[in-house]
Amino acid sequence: MKALLIGGSGFIGSKLCESLDAEKISYYSRHKNDALSSKNIEYIQGSVEESDRLKETVKDYDTIFYLAGVFDENEEKHEVVTLNGVKAVVDAIKKQDTGQKLVFFSAINTDYGVSEFFRIRRIAEDNVALVKDSLTIKLSNVFGDGDRITRDVEAIAKSGVRKMPLGRSLAPVSVDDLVTAVKSFTQYKGTIYMCSKEDISLDRAVNIVRKKLGKSPVKTIDNKKKNQKIIGKMVEKVNVPPWRIADLVLNFYRENTSLYRAVKEPQKYGEYLEAKYS
Repeated sequence: MKALLIGGSGFIGSKLCESLDAEKISYYSRHKNDALSSKNIEYIQGSVEESDRLKETVKDYDTIFYLAGVFDENEEKHEVVTLNGVKAVVDAIKKQDTGQKLVFFSAINTDYGVSEFFRIRRIAEDNVALVKDSLTIKLSNVFGDGDRITRDVEAIAKSGVRKMPLGRSLAPVSVDDLVTAVKSFTQYKGTIYMCSKEDISLDRAVNIVRKKLGKSPVKTIDNKKKNQKIIGKMVEKVNVPPWRIADLVLNFYRENTSLYRAVKEPQKYGEYLEAKYS
């Protein structure tokens, strides 16, 4: 396998680069990951906004992993990084027509999430499905050293927030378990869900960290009518985008998760937080 990871310098991409069993591994990104430099992994500098260059690069690989995306639109836009980039890759694969594999990393809640992040990913998933040999992996929250979910949980825990809406399951997956599962399912086609069965919500995760920091627990409010007001107050006190906070109180659990077919005993996020802040 000759693998190209688009957006491979990031949290998940770099872990995947280090773990893939492939004849050749390259990552295409605006940013170089120094940790990958000593591991015979080729760095191709480029932006997904450079459609022609991206299409030309894709030609040399039989398996393409698309991980590029943004969480905050202050610098880049979802439509440009996720959708336009995916369209360019899909066009290149269809034009070449040599049976290349496309693996797209999406999000579990694209089915009903209302933010621009989810809307764009829904459209991107439709484009990926146009490739004969494609796999969309719908992810829940992914944790590990340098992850986003723990950064957000810590920011909320350290803030002046005293009330939070009752959350649903974050169903978190460790990045190491995710990589193991991805390697097991790369040859699959269609769509798979990737979440754990761990029942830990945002408010519970925040209170684990607060307890470790010697702070009193936040009060959880189970009232849909008050949720928007509570989220509004959280946005005022925490440097986390409004849509991200609203996203984190959604339900990320899906019963047909493929994680347990590859990993019998996945790592638990609650235990990870307990150890990290001990």
